[in-house]
Amino acid sequence: MSCLVPNCQRLVRARSMCITHYSRWRLHGSPLTTVGPSPEESAAERLARYTGPRTRAGCLEWTGHRDKNGYGTVRYRGRRYKAHVLAFLIASDKPLEPGFIVRHTCDNPPCIDEGHLLPGTHADNAADRAERNRSAHPFGEQNPRAKLTAASVAQVRLRLAAGETHTDVANRFGVSRKTISKIAHNITWRHAA
Repeated sequence: MSCLVPNCQRLVRARSMCITHYSRWRLHGSPLTTVGPSPEESAAERLARYTGPRTRAGCLEWTGHRDKNGYGTVRYRGRRYKAHVLAFLIASDKPLEPGFIVRHTCDNPPCIDEGHLLPGTHADNAADRAERNRSAHPFGEQNPRAKLTAASVAQVRLRLAAGETHTDVANRFGVSRKTISKIAHNITWRHAA
């Protein structure tokens, strides 16, 4: 049996309608209501449609769909963008250089205010996060799972410089040989150098 909507040949799913027309009826009260932007809508108009009022902190927040990290997402011309990236691209009127991302100066993921957005690398973003102490995983002694302190790391380095093996130093400090190796190669505890 086909959908009751004229010129629709899809199979009936609920209330004598196909799933598309039934969903439109449930959401908008009519199976003929079409949802979504017009093809002529510009990116700026799309962003404006989902921008809330300015917050106390001065941010313009995205009110549309957000991902699990709080960043707005938007579809434009068949492509999915993060809302703040699209806002930056509109404001700068040029594409991002390869390897660059758009970062927030306000640390507010849904913010799309172009005055709060800067281009940069992932390293710049990580440096911003560390400088503002906003890391999800604190490093060094601030990490509750840390077994070493900055002072003990200095002792580890002294012992390694004196010629002790990684295994001996690891046993002395109660950590794995891999931990000592990472300290020796400046992979971890670089800030305690």
